[in-house]
Amino acid sequence: MEVVVQKRDLNKVLAKIQNIPEQRNLASPLANCVLQCQDQFGLKVCAQSYEAEMEVLCPAQVVEEGLLTLSARSLFDAVRALPDAPITIKGEPNYWASVVAGRTKIKVPGVDPDTMPARRTPNPTDILRLPVSLAGEMFEAVAFAMSVDEGRPNLNGVFLKVDENEVVEAVATDGSRLARVVRKVEGKYQGKPVGVIVHRKGIVEMRRFLEQDDGEVEIGFERENITFRTPQGFLLVRQVELEFPDYKRVLFGEGRWKFSTLRSELLDGVKRTSVVLSSDRLPVIRFTLEANRLLLSAKDPDKGEAETEIDCQYEGDLFEIKYNSRYLIEGLSAMPGETVTFEIREQAYVTKISTPDDEGVMQLLMPIRD
Repeated sequence: MEVVVQKRDLNKVLAKIQNIPEQRNLASPLANCVLQCQDQFGLKVCAQSYEAEMEVLCPAQVVEEGLLTLSARSLFDAVRALPDAPITIKGEPNYWASVVAGRTKIKVPGVDPDTMPARRTPNPTDILRLPVSLAGEMFEAVAFAMSVDEGRPNLNGVFLKVDENEVVEAVATDGSRLARVVRKVEGKYQGKPVGVIVHRKGIVEMRRFLEQDDGEVEIGFERENITFRTPQGFLLVRQVELEFPDYKRVLFGEGRWKFSTLRSELLDGVKRTSVVLSSDRLPVIRFTLEANRLLLSAKDPDKGEAETEIDCQYEGDLFEIKYNSRYLIEGLSAMPGETVTFEIREQAYVTKISTPDDEGVMQLLMPIRD
C-alpha cells in the first residue's frame, strides 16, 4: 500500500479517532488503527474498542491500494513530528510502514491485519436525520448531568428517545439533578418509536467525531448499537442495555415559590460566592429570597465567607434554600437563553429550572437539606 496525504488532513482525522484505540495495553490488537486505500474512497482510517468503532475518510492520492494495521500511538506521534509537507505512507515488510514528509522518514510498527477483531458494519433499522448543530446542541444541553458512578450503569449516559410523533428527547441524570431537552422534528425520522441509552464514552467520542462538521448527521438505531454517520465516515457506539429511570414521575407543574433572573448574572453571582468553598467539602450555597431580591451566600470555616446580591422577579415571603454550587454552575452554563426561572414545590423536593427563551429545555435540581 502507498498513499500521499496532506498533513493537515491526516491530523484532522487522527484527532477524531485518537481516543478510540487501547491506551494502556499497547500489545493489544485494539491498540492499532487500520489504514485502507481504495481508489473510489481515498484513505479510510479506522479504530475500534470494546465500546466504540470509528471510520473516517481522509482525502488522499492513492498510489497503490492496500491495507495496513499500524500502532495508533506510534502513527500519531510520527505524524505530529513530521514537517508541514505532503506525507507518504508506504507499506514495508513485516507489516510496518514508512511515513515520509520532506527529508524526514519515520518507520511505524504494525501487525498482521488478521489479528484485529472483526469490524462491525452498521446496519440500522431506524434512522433519525438531524443537522449536526441540532444534535450537538441537544447532547450538550444534558450531558453535564450524566452520572460518573460506575455502580449505576443505567445513568452512565444520555437517554435518547424518538416517539411516533417525531418528537426527539434527550435526558441525563445522576440522581441529584436531571437535564432534559425536547425537539419536534418533522420528516426526519424513519422507524418505530425507540428509546436508548448512549454510553458516556459514546457521547465524548460523538463530540469529537462531529467537531467542525456543519452538515447533517444520520443517527441509526440497532439492537445493541447506535451509529452516527456523516459523509466523512461513521461512529458506532454501544448502547447501555438497561432500563432508564422513569424520570417523568418527578415532573411537576406550578411551583409554590417561583422567581426569575438573568442567567448570566446568577451564574456570575454563584461563581463569585463559591470562591470561599473548599474542594474537599460539599459546596453549599444559600439562596435567600425576598421581594425582587436574591441574596447568595456561602461560608467555609477555613476559607471565609462571601455573599452577593442580584435582582430577580419574586413576590412572596422571605424564603431560603440551599444548593450544590458546582451543580448550579454546570447547569446554568448549559442552559440557553437570557433568563432562567426557578420553581420550588417544596423545600425538600426537586427545583425546576427553565427558561422562557426555550420551552423545550428543562432541568431539575435537588436542594441540600439541613
